[in-house]
Amino acid sequence: DALLVMPVAPHSVASVLQIRRHMIVLRDFTELLETIGKSEELGTLKEEAEEEEDEDFLDGYCPDVLPEETDTLLHYVDQWHHTLIDTLSVLIRNSSFDEDKNPLSRDGPPNRLMQKLLRELDAISVVMNLVQLPFA
Repeated sequence: DALLVMPVAPHSVASVLQIRRHMIVLRDFTELLETIGKSEELGTLKEEAEEEEDEDFLDGYCPDVLPEETDTLLHYVDQWHHTLIDTLSVLIRNSSFDEDKNPLSRDGPPNRLMQKLLRELDAISVVMNLVQLPFA
């Protein structure tokens, strides 16, 4: 990991370090999810449904015991949920200037320094990978 070498005002150093720490949190959780294997049991169920040509086969299906990978995934998501939401909210709030603290309704002028840092730290790829991992 290398941080972009660019001039930063002394009062912005704390924000830059905070952004980097938040990106580390996202990358760590992504790596954690990548260690969880794909569930073979769910793949088998999909194959059975295709063989029977039954589109409703999986609708309402609830196994008595979840596959180990699914159980592990749910445990990690439950454990990390608040940290991830807080991290993503901070990254969104730091991307623009606005009085609105709600990351979903924020609509202020862009914070070009923070957006450039997020771009250099490949934040979009990290977040998209994180979102797609549980469904891969």
